[in-house]
Amino acid sequence: MGGSQADVLRWTGAADDGNMATAGNWTTHAGSPTTTTPSDGESVLFDHRSATGVYANLDQSALELAGFAVMPGFRFQIGTASAPLLIDVDHTNSATVDPYCRIYGMGQYVKLSGSITNATVSFPGAGKFHLSGGSITNPVFAGGTVIVEADGLIAPASGSGVAKALAGSVTIRQHAGSGTSDTATMLALGGEVNNYRTANTIEVGGSAVLRQLVDAAIDTKIDQYGGTVYMNSSGTIAQFNGYAGLATTKGALNDFTISAQELHLNTHTMDLKSAPIVVTETAAAVTHGFARVGSGPVGFADL
Repeated sequence: MGGSQADVLRWTGAADDGNMATAGNWTTHAGSPTTTTPSDGESVLFDHRSATGVYANLDQSALELAGFAVMPGFRFQIGTASAPLLIDVDHTNSATVDPYCRIYGMGQYVKLSGSITNATVSFPGAGKFHLSGGSITNPVFAGGTVIVEADGLIAPASGSGVAKALAGSVTIRQHAGSGTSDTATMLALGGEVNNYRTANTIEVGGSAVLRQLVDAAIDTKIDQYGGTVYMNSSGTIAQFNGYAGLATTKGALNDFTISAQELHLNTHTMDLKSAPIVVTETAAAVTHGFARVGSGPVGFADL
């Protein structure tokens, strides 16, 4: 969980008012009553023992939590789509504890600000997770709807983080006026990733669908080991290495320019639909072989 057991407050909902600021809704992780609500440096836990959801006093963004966890078995709703729970998880309460956010279950509407090292977002059913500020390094998105808004970063390019999309829908919205790399490596292994930003590297495999919806310019390298890549905007992808799967310009607005470092055309399909495509630097391209499957900056073989 992160932190010591005494640092974790568990939501009971015993006061029956759904209010985050009501002390009677909380107990320490060890089970003894507490007279306080969560404070800076503490972690909070929602699990199967909870009696109600959270629907009052939802703006907790001024609180710097060390951890936030909604575990399997929590059967209530936290916030709503229009009024999510606002949390800030970026307080490190010891040199060995990284702030964390782990969300499982249905009906969670959480909006996160702050900078954390790890986040696991897994919705078997409906739910929304918004990153509205700060950054997450090494997040795992495994279901539901995830929206990274204009001032939120995932796996920031200044670090070495890797974001994994395993299922669900992940939308990375345009960083207005940025023009810089806002993500390091994004692994799209399942679900759908809608990318409105530039990035350093996007690796696509499995059954994933990547929709590249912005001019990637000089920043973006796409390695495709499977799945489908839709180039739905106009512009340039700096490098595109196609080993398997389908890449298509269906839906593209204008010409799309690709610097083709490697194209294994017997196992990878480049499907040109509604717009022309310009492939440059073709001297490095190949039309056979499958040598690099399972390799790459991160390595699919390890996932």
